[in-house]
Amino acid sequence: MIDTILVVEDEKLIRQGIATMIKRCGTEVGRVLECPDGEKAFEILQKEQVDLVFTDIRMPKLNGIQLVQKMQQLDEVPFVVAISGYDDFDYAVQMLRRGVKEYILKPVEREQIREVVARLDEEISRKKKDRDLTENTGSRLLKYLLLDKDAAPGELEALENLLTGRVGKEYYVMIGKMPVAADGIRISLQEETICIIPGDKIEAVMGENADRYVGLSDRKTTITELKAAFEEANVRRRRAFLLREGLVREDGKEPPARLAEEAARMADPAAISTIVQRLGVAGEDEILREWDRFFTAAERGYLSYDAFEGAVRTFCTEFTSFYKRRIPEELIRPQSFAHLGEFRQRFDAFLRQMAKELSADGSDRRMQEAIAYIRENYKKDLSLTVVSNEVSMNYTLFSAQFKQYTGSNFVNYVRDLRIAEAKRLLADTDMRVAEIGNAVGYESEKHFLKSFKSAVGVTPSEYRKNASR
Repeated sequence: MIDTILVVEDEKLIRQGIATMIKRCGTEVGRVLECPDGEKAFEILQKEQVDLVFTDIRMPKLNGIQLVQKMQQLDEVPFVVAISGYDDFDYAVQMLRRGVKEYILKPVEREQIREVVARLDEEISRKKKDRDLTENTGSRLLKYLLLDKDAAPGELEALENLLTGRVGKEYYVMIGKMPVAADGIRISLQEETICIIPGDKIEAVMGENADRYVGLSDRKTTITELKAAFEEANVRRRRAFLLREGLVREDGKEPPARLAEEAARMADPAAISTIVQRLGVAGEDEILREWDRFFTAAERGYLSYDAFEGAVRTFCTEFTSFYKRRIPEELIRPQSFAHLGEFRQRFDAFLRQMAKELSADGSDRRMQEAIAYIRENYKKDLSLTVVSNEVSMNYTLFSAQFKQYTGSNFVNYVRDLRIAEAKRLLADTDMRVAEIGNAVGYESEKHFLKSFKSAVGVTPSEYRKNASR
């Protein structure tokens, strides 16, 4: 049985006609989906498990050839049948060279559809059985690889038979984001894919993955070497990520001690924390220069992947805590990107955005809110903590930005407001000095007298006497 067929054709009547013929062709089909262009088709293919695609060649936005090319990115590439007019035969040949299974000329006839679907139904059934076997083998090997510390002799023998049956007596392990490997065992993890490749296929696989940023293990021959092969491939995949090398099959050399020490200092949690705190007050260019040094050290191999990932994790944790903002999910997981260049581009864009939001308009607005709140509440018990919480800013960041915006630190700013109001009350009312101090926010008369004289140069009583002259 074919579970899902997708018909891609920009002419509605032709598309509906083909879909109807498929439904009545005599082969059991679960669903027949329809789509008017290649772009929408690829969106469907990313979300749905499709067994077979019937696609026109000439279409707007994304034609049939381009669609087939993009399909190669999918974990499970469906079988494809090309449909076109006689004049498009040269294009059809190109598609056949790209692995398209069948080619049908317009106008499409019912008998053609019946024969093609019946023929491909057998191939799809074989493919599914092979996939189920591979997934079962892969899941058992993955459990051994990542979970079991030790396996019993009987289990090891069974795993050895599974491994040999699928890849032969010699194998390699390859790890990457989207590696290409038609033969062997393919195991998908959250971020990356593990491929266990037959030894006699390695040259072809290396050629296909020369620019895909993958790590490749040394040749192995027994199940007991599988974990070592995984570790080798994983270390090399991380090196491919950092150094932006297409395929890495050897371990790298240790960097000079001086350069490694300097890189380690840049990745130190205290250094990262300082950079995070300066993000809201330093300029965009200055912040990017700080990170440029860090990324350059990583790209040149002066920094291990673990140190690099640790620094990124520290940044994400500190940023979230300090600015009370969420980090984009992909920045928390660097290996969700093929290589460091991709990650850095996204990271730099995020820094630019945050630098603008946390300075300029964003900070000005918050400072204006803070000043309005202080002017309304300075007669009460007011502190830096209370005001920074009111405008949802980190205490330290608020203190720095407040001084930058007003030219005065928080304590002096509030004191000046209170003293200004106290001077007005001394001049315009008959309130007692102690009452005035309490009215402008001083709980203690002694504190009020000291603060007033420090700011004005005379006591409140002397100021009142002078003001009445």
